[in-house]
Amino acid sequence: VLLLVMARVLGQALFSNRTALISYSLLLAVLVLRWGHAQLALQGPGPLSSPRVRMWSFSCGALLIGLGLAVVSVLVYPALSPVQIGLLALVHLAVLSVGILAMAASPTAFLAFMLPILGALTYLLAWDSGHWGAWDLLLLVAIFASGLGFLILRQFRQRREALALSLQNSRAALQDSLTGLRNRRFLQAFMETEASQRLRDPYGGALALLMIDLDHFKTVNDTYVHGVVDAVLNHCGALLR
Repeated sequence: VLLLVMARVLGQALFSNRTALISYSLLLAVLVLRWGHAQLALQGPGPLSSPRVRMWSFSCGALLIGLGLAVVSVLVYPALSPVQIGLLALVHLAVLSVGILAMAASPTAFLAFMLPILGALTYLLAWDSGHWGAWDLLLLVAIFASGLGFLILRQFRQRREALALSLQNSRAALQDSLTGLRNRRFLQAFMETEASQRLRDPYGGALALLMIDLDHFKTVNDTYVHGVVDAVLNHCGALLR
């Protein structure tokens, strides 16, 4: 929707510039391909639905869309009126606002998406001597971009801290207090997650389960005191770790 609004804002400056129009068409094509891949990945297991492929598609799509918006803006800028320049800046800021919602979990992808857009706006407004207020608009864009960057970094930090706290709290329930090894509860949760992942993504790699038994442990347990038994278990746990 924002790309259609952008085309309406640019108007004749876009449609009379063949290079800009081709760049805009390629931008739409990248967006459609990215949406199509996301839909295919939701259909079921396959090579396109693996987490690695989806992450690469997401990151590359963000970078290409950001570059496409920057290229179109640079090509059409000389033919824009002051009103169109202001509206174009608003469209870019709206695109960045939508981007932060989709990329809050990946600051790297958001930076790849944001930097080409902000770089193009900064370059165009900083070297614009023919329009009054260009520097003022550049200042507003810089303030808005700084706020966006601070917001996404804070959200990422909060998510990381929440995840670390959750892992710390669950470690006691998933770890044997004597040996420090994972317990039965962890094995059940891990196998359930891994098995479902392999069913969704058979191309993600093999899954193996190794069972280990301690020879003559019953004799040790019946012969020696608990301290010796605990020492044996700790030693075996250290070897496994």
